[in-house]
Amino acid sequence: DEPAQAYRMVLGAALDGDPAVLLYGSDDLFDWTYIGPLYRAPARFGAEGARAVECPDFFPLHGKWVLVMGFVGHTDPASGRHNLLYALVGDFEGDRFTADREELQLLDFGTEFYAMQSFRADDRQIALAWLFNWEDRKPAGSPYSGEMSLPRELALDRDGRLSMQPVKELEAAWPGELLEPEGDGSYALADAPFDLQLNGTLDGSKITASRDGVMSFEVAVHQGTLSVRLPQDDGTIRYIADVTGTTDLRIIYDCGIVEIFAAGGAICGTRRSYANIGPERLGVASDASATVVQRYRREAHLC
Repeated sequence: DEPAQAYRMVLGAALDGDPAVLLYGSDDLFDWTYIGPLYRAPARFGAEGARAVECPDFFPLHGKWVLVMGFVGHTDPASGRHNLLYALVGDFEGDRFTADREELQLLDFGTEFYAMQSFRADDRQIALAWLFNWEDRKPAGSPYSGEMSLPRELALDRDGRLSMQPVKELEAAWPGELLEPEGDGSYALADAPFDLQLNGTLDGSKITASRDGVMSFEVAVHQGTLSVRLPQDDGTIRYIADVTGTTDLRIIYDCGIVEIFAAGGAICGTRRSYANIGPERLGVASDASATVVQRYRREAHLC
């Protein structure tokens, strides 16, 4: 805290059953004093199962302060999703955080993007999150458990929302080859990550990745609602977001991990699957213009 010429630390906690973030201060990084609550969630979150805030992150960004929180144990009653990640944007002065709006911004409409932490890199704020499938545990013998997301650069959009986009260094780390559609409009995929971008009218779009006719994942936009579906989904949990008026959509896929970015990164969705994770065919049905890039890792790696 430069104005106070002192250090500040945030701690995830709960206050009388409400998820909360507590603020502590120190002059030397050794002795810490409790200052008070930085944020306390509305009572409804505790009633919906939230036990506490986990892994809070608090940082300045473009003249504002951003608070990111995971509500462990919380289940969204409308969709069935749980352990979701939220953000608030506001001002921090005199050890008080005042949010610009009361409504929490949902940072990811999947459930696998959690415990996000960020760091400063020159004038950029870079974040990574823990990817873990809360619904379907990894199968026996799987080498995967708790991967990290792609690094994402954080920004504030014109509406004051926190946005996330893959870092520009991705282009050099995963060199790309532009794919051309085949006669039926689908794309043949190699055993490598791919990067799909749509620009234009998204409504009515459907993207399906498959192998031997079996779905790996499906992303669709219907009447302004963006959804993502994996082979194991039975419909009891709805992974959806409102993208009305949005004209950009990006999907990056690698070995069962689907990372979705829309509305300039203000709407994101992340899913993790362990079933049929090496698709060989990508179907794209959309009125928007499509670009598909096969990305290649610098070192050989098989799913």
